[in-house]
Amino acid sequence: MRAALAAIGAGATMVALGMVDVLRLSPAYVREHSSQLTSLLAATAVLLVAAVVVLVLPGGWLGWLRRWLHRRRVALGRCAAGAALLLGAVLASRPLWWEGRFTDPASGYGYAVQVLQAAAGEPLDAARSYDERTLAWVGWYLGVPAVVLGFAGLAVLARRAVAGRDPASALLVAVLGVAAVFPLVRISITPDQIWAVRRLLPATLPGVLLAGTVALAALAGRWPGGGVGAERPARHAPAGRAGRSTRFRSPWGVARRAVAGGLALAVVAFPLSTWRPGATVVELSGRATQAHAVCDALDDLGVDRVVWTHSSPFRYLATLRVLCDVEVVEFVTPPTTADLAAVRAAWGGGPVAALSFDPGSYAWTVPPAESVGATASTTLGRTLTGVPRTVDTAWSEVWIGLVQADGTVAPAG
Repeated sequence: MRAALAAIGAGATMVALGMVDVLRLSPAYVREHSSQLTSLLAATAVLLVAAVVVLVLPGGWLGWLRRWLHRRRVALGRCAAGAALLLGAVLASRPLWWEGRFTDPASGYGYAVQVLQAAAGEPLDAARSYDERTLAWVGWYLGVPAVVLGFAGLAVLARRAVAGRDPASALLVAVLGVAAVFPLVRISITPDQIWAVRRLLPATLPGVLLAGTVALAALAGRWPGGGVGAERPARHAPAGRAGRSTRFRSPWGVARRAVAGGLALAVVAFPLSTWRPGATVVELSGRATQAHAVCDALDDLGVDRVVWTHSSPFRYLATLRVLCDVEVVEFVTPPTTADLAAVRAAWGGGPVAALSFDPGSYAWTVPPAESVGATASTTLGRTLTGVPRTVDTAWSEVWIGLVQADGTVAPAG
């Protein structure tokens, strides 16, 4: 019992350390996802309390419950498998009866959603978050066979965890249920592909493939306890190597292995159809070189305070702040000379650089003649309705000048 309580305490400590880390370093992100985080923490607390109660209570108090569960473990295992399959069916059918609407229409995310909807020819609705399509996204990249096998494998694991009282299967079910399935319920990301699927990349896609492998092994008869008769007592199982050999060589066993092999080939082959152009495109190519050229230009000017005017689809405030280590004030629309003069005065009247992708953002003392970091940058086309199939190329160059006392901008160099 002491070892179990120590394990629970260690796990709770790691959760607490993770919370301290995220609260200190990303408080805005925590606020944005507070509802989901609260649900996860509440479920974690309930499980921890239940585990501690089970460990601390005298064994005789829970003996009746253990005996009841043991007698009904076969039926409960089938119920657990059915629940896993029902979960898959519900997630797959959501587009038929539900629409996710968790996007703030007044935010930049809402505007981005409308841009994507207009490009796809869909009705404009800035509140749409498209959570109902998350399982379809998995199918776009891994294929429908992988999705079906994934939930079948989860059902096999759930049955083995309950009916077979297998700790390894129980651990896999818990990890896949939280880390892999939870993002499918509510994705919490701007739904443009290929960027949106990154929310599913750490756990969901690997989890589907892992569970699918379990399903294939069970179908082929290679997963202990995973095939027909998994819940039967050991005395009914085939005896030794001879029994297993006979089972594998039977027509039914050969047919099952052939089907499993065909499904395995389908799972492997399907992603090849979505491989291009994503695998051959360098996303935002040239942007790193451009950013370093801008940082070098600011160093040459000897300035560490910058006005940035947002003038393209690319956000640049964080790039300047992190890579160039400068203070940044951002305008989302071109500032007036009075605006720039006020910023310069607020910073003490020292040297302040003004940057933009568009030379028309500022009132120049003389027309600027030379830009910095000119590059043609490639990106995968953004889409709501499938895997990206197009590549967009955007030309960008940064115009740099020094803000004068009257708010005009003198070209650098």
